[in-house]
Amino acid sequence: MRRFLARFGFLIKVATLDDIRVNDYSLNPGRYVEIIENEMSDVDFEARMKELMNEFTGLTAEAHELENKIQEDWEKIL
Repeated sequence: MRRFLARFGFLIKVATLDDIRVNDYSLNPGRYVEIIENEMSDVDFEARMKELMNEFTGLTAEAHELENKIQEDWEKIL
């Protein structure tokens, strides 16, 4: 069985045709990959969520500013 550690920590497997036959042609991922439980980290969830929300709010504001700039530029061109 060939296994690879993919991005984001998910375990993946390249299934062979024989593997698929053995599993009655089911392509359900649970038949081919294992679930690995990650230990809980010591990160303060509320503090981290607040950080992420602040970052998201800032990025959203920046996106709106860029949208407005693009709209203004399009109006100048047209």
